[in-house]
Amino acid sequence: MRFVVQVRGHNFLVHFDDEPDPRSYGFLTRIDVEADDEAGAEKAAVELLRRTPKLRNMVRNPRDNPPRVFVERMGQYESAPVPPLTIEPSLIWFPEDGTEEAKAES
Repeated sequence: MRFVVQVRGHNFLVHFDDEPDPRSYGFLTRIDVEADDEAGAEKAAVELLRRTPKLRNMVRNPRDNPPRVFVERMGQYESAPVPPLTIEPSLIWFPEDGTEEAKAES
């Protein structure tokens, strides 16, 4: 079955080129996955994020302050969507201190 999973990330210490130092950001993304059920879809979406090289290379969190991801919503497609499954999700970043507008990074 095909699922769409909306994921929210929190406490990601990242550095963007226009900033002098890494800061704590959150993100939102939508991921399309194949799974047998909702539990499998949640696991597949989180695993896809963990394996995303660009995200892994951006994160600067120390081990004692890890980032977190949460599934916010999920739905099942009634029929398979035309686009292929997401290989590297696009992330919409937002500062967790609320001082700036969101940044779109893919």
